[in-house]
Amino acid sequence: MARWAQEETDGTARGLSMESSHKDKKDKEEAIRHSTTIESLAQSEGIGLEDVRSLYESVLDKMKREAVITDFLPIFAARKVKEILRVRGLPRTGTDYP
Repeated sequence: MARWAQEETDGTARGLSMESSHKDKKDKEEAIRHSTTIESLAQSEGIGLEDVRSLYESVLDKMKREAVITDFLPIFAARKVKEILRVRGLPRTGTDYP
């Protein structure tokens, strides 16, 4: 009986470890997705990377608090950031902009 209890404990520990590993992988993938979105926005809008990052993270944090489904948040956050940038009329930093 002691061996069975040990195996059950070991199985549970491995299960938790696998869940943690899966969550870590999803977190890394999400971070990469957000970074890619931020870089793309900065480039397409001709705005400094740190300015876009700050605005995007602010918008994303608000959306995360209100969202039930979070799969499409990068898309919605990017749209909102573009809208905010257009309304603000921030000067572009790209060399291709007069």
